[in-house]
Amino acid sequence: MNKEQVLGKYGYFDMVHNVTLKAVAQLKDDQLDFRPAPEMRTAKELLSHLFGQECALIEGIRNRRLAQADFEAIDKDGLNTKTVAELIAYAKNCHQRAKAALEQTTEEQITGNMDTFFGSYPGWQLAMFAYDEHWHHRGQFYTYLRLLGIEPVMLYSYE
Repeated sequence: MNKEQVLGKYGYFDMVHNVTLKAVAQLKDDQLDFRPAPEMRTAKELLSHLFGQECALIEGIRNRRLAQADFEAIDKDGLNTKTVAELIAYAKNCHQRAKAALEQTTEEQITGNMDTFFGSYPGWQLAMFAYDEHWHHRGQFYTYLRLLGIEPVMLYSYE
């Protein structure tokens, strides 16, 4: 996969991200600490990871470095939010940082392999991991919303 193809897929990711923001906006501030089971993340922890991992993965392509600490550092920014509005601002910032990093990558960074803390992959695959992770954790978050008695926004409400 080349850079043009990855950027094209990222255009769709913009739409997916915006639906996720609509779902996050359905929360109330006092629901950010909701934890469905003791061993599971709170809503804020889950969402901090969902948005932070995108930024860490994509910036990792550009920087040619991806360590576990990169994920932990960006997740902390989301964990420091106090309100849904702050969490949404964090999410938008993560997505914009990721898009900017992706636009700055070279063709060689997209097609070439790089070592990460979880294996060696071509840069484009890391971008696809970010997309897959987003969908995976958004599905998990939709379950949280339902457990809170909230009917999530339609999965494909792109308008």
